[in-house]
Amino acid sequence: MQRLALVALLLVACSAESAPDPTAASIPASAPPKSDRSIILISLDTLRADYIGLYGYRKHRTSPTLDAFARESVVFDASMVTEPVTLTSHMGLMTGLYPHHHGVSDTSKLPAGIETLAERLRGFGYATRAHADGGYMRPRWGIDRGFDHYRGNQRRGARRVFKEPRTWIREHQDRPFFLFLHVYDAHNVGKGPRYVAKRPFRGLFSRRLRSRSTAAVVKSMVPHFLATDRDKAFIRATYAESVRDLDAQIRDLFAFLKRRGVWDDALIILWSDHGEGLFDHGTFGHDQVFEHTARSVLMMKVPGVEGGRRVASVVREIDILPTILELVGAPPVEGIDGRSFAALLRGEATHEGFAITKLTRSTKRLFSLRTDTHRYIWDGNTNESFLFDHRVDPDETQNLSPSGGDLEAGLHVRVLAWMEEYDSTMATRAQAQPAVPLDAETRDALEALGYLN
Repeated sequence: MQRLALVALLLVACSAESAPDPTAASIPASAPPKSDRSIILISLDTLRADYIGLYGYRKHRTSPTLDAFARESVVFDASMVTEPVTLTSHMGLMTGLYPHHHGVSDTSKLPAGIETLAERLRGFGYATRAHADGGYMRPRWGIDRGFDHYRGNQRRGARRVFKEPRTWIREHQDRPFFLFLHVYDAHNVGKGPRYVAKRPFRGLFSRRLRSRSTAAVVKSMVPHFLATDRDKAFIRATYAESVRDLDAQIRDLFAFLKRRGVWDDALIILWSDHGEGLFDHGTFGHDQVFEHTARSVLMMKVPGVEGGRRVASVVREIDILPTILELVGAPPVEGIDGRSFAALLRGEATHEGFAITKLTRSTKRLFSLRTDTHRYIWDGNTNESFLFDHRVDPDETQNLSPSGGDLEAGLHVRVLAWMEEYDSTMATRAQAQPAVPLDAETRDALEALGYLN
């Protein structure tokens, strides 16, 4: 016990010493990057990694385009997010900060003084543009900061979002640009487990699985825990159809980039902000911190870097900002939580990675620590714990807690130290930053995506 207490004190001290100052995270505009490489960052909202072929999915052919892209890219097998929620996950992507350091929530926007990736790149002379699909990507939270043009108030779908910037690309492809695209096509529609692909993919995998009870489950007319195995099979198949539909839209976007001569020289990143439960661990959505929801898709095509490689080490969405900046030769950023993994991309290093994922929405208070080999979860409401060994149990079906010995004890101490920092920081923010209620239009947009219910 004395040894664990000492470890706890050391971890808390280290946490306090290393806590970043987000307002100090700035780059002088007088230090331009060494590369004029254009950057295309594509966010595929709610795309669960293990439902595409390159991550091992074999039940249906959902991802021919993504699988081909993997052969030209570096694929990250253990990319994690800091919260499986669209708003906070994207803010982590754009700021390199944990949720309690960027301070964004349903009712609070990005504070002044925190620079986004778009602001940094625009300061280096990049043209910046974003086309997002509404919902939590509406500009009211500050996600639009740094973009010369940001379109994100309405939900339009990948068919439109991926076509909207084509004229702009033609006009700007002779100078470095940063283009951010976001789509909800793999997200559920409404508050139930309803996933809707467009023709010709609607019904492609699910048409023989519908049962009498399926419609009631999909529309949430009956509790989700009453779903039969056949209902669950149908819902999973409709999700797979949405993934296949999204893959086709990515194919068309890639074809355009190749025709325009943008493909070869651009840094192209495909990422998802979280996964989806699909009834694994008891829920269909992403209100959990298990692997199925905390893990994200991450593939990066980097000119000059050999494709077809896999990286096993844990990385986080907050690491993407400093990685992009290093890849274009920009100076490192001080005062953020994220750390560049550019050396991993180039195959020059390996490291023991870790990621903290939290979920503190509604009545949930969940904290998870993922290392390269294990995941530990602590429920702050029930004091329930979970420990999984990913070397033998990648689907997290065998809970080793509370018999995890010194390993579990050490992970528990790390989680508690992080929770203490989170609670302290959020309490300070709540006093300094009054909540701004959602307007009716935003509330309607979020309810259409199954939030706020």
